[in-house]
Parts: sequence; C-alpha cells; structure tokens
Amino acid sequence: TEIYTLSLHDALPILSTFMGGMVNSGTISGNVGISISGISTFSGDMVNSGTISAAADGILISGITTFLGSIINTGTISAAHGIVATGATGVSVFDSGTIIGTSGFAINFGTGPNTLTLGSGYDIQGKVVGSGTDILQLGGTASGNFDLATIGATQYEGFTTFNVVGGVWNTTGAFGQIQTWNVNGGTLAGTGT
Repeated sequence: TEIYTLSLHDALPILSTFMGGMVNSGTISGNVGISISGISTFSGDMVNSGTISAAADGILISGITTFLGSIINTGTISAAHGIVATGATGVSVFDSGTIIGTSGFAINFGTGPNTLTLGSGYDIQGKVVGSGTDILQLGGTASGNFDLATIGATQYEGFTTFNVVGGVWNTTGAFGQIQTWNVNGGTLAGTGT
C-alpha cells in the first residue's frame, strides 16, 4: 500500500478544469490527505472506499468556482478536520463509512446550500458545521439509526432542511428545531419526537 498526499493544486498548477472524478481504495496519508484548490471547475465524484489519514485535513476543497459531483465515503477519513469544503458552493457529501474529526470538526461546509446524506452504517465523530441553508438527509437503501437530539449545537448545526430520501430510519431523541422533516422516500420511524 502506498502512502502519499494527493494535491491537484501542487501537481497540476496550470489546470483550470478537472473532469472525471477521483477514486481512492487504498491508503492516503500526510498533513492533508486530498487537497483540491485553485481550480475553476471540478467535475465528477470523489469516492473514498479506502483510508484517508491526515494530521490536518482529510479532504480539503478550496478556491473552486464550480464543484459538480459528490464526495462519497464508504471507507474511513480520520484527521483533525475530516472534510473541509469551505472553498466551494453546493457541495454534496454521502457518508455510509466513518468520518472522524480528531481535534476539530468532522465536516465543515462553506457557502450553501450544501447537502449531507447519511447512509446506513455511517459513523461521524465530531462536529458537522453547515452554512445555515444546508440540507441534512437520511438515505440509502438499508435501515439505520439516527438520534434527533444531535441536531443543533450538539453535533449537526447550520442545517435548515431535513429529508428522508431512502432506507428505513429508526429515530431516538427529541428534535429541537422548528423545521419539519420531509419524507421524500424511505421510512421515518422509531421513538424520536
């Protein structure tokens, strides 16, 4: 297994458009795991089914004018800050793996609306900071559990739209927000209030 840091900005400083996405099924390690910056357009999904282990940021997106595609994590991202997407708008993250913010936040979104979709088997350790117009969704095809009390200052903050888009979700805890949950697919169940 190779251990390295991937940086599109450093490797390809004259690149203005990147198309086709990226896939990691191995191990990426370093100060920053994957850094995408200074590109006008990034198109395609960024898929991690392996391990990203970094001292600072697991995935860093900065200085991107147009970000098309999604960040899809079914593996492990462990860093001081798991995913930092403050340098792009409209970022979509799907997580059915593990994202750990060891000394900061697990996910930090920039200008929204951004979308976080949790799939069954997700494990997010650390704060998830939205922009105030962001969307939190429960999705996928399997069943999962979600504690409604983690929304707000506890863990998931800055989200104003809440959806169920797939799967069977058993909830616990009390939802402290004024917004409603939209069930656009799947099932919202459990003992949550």
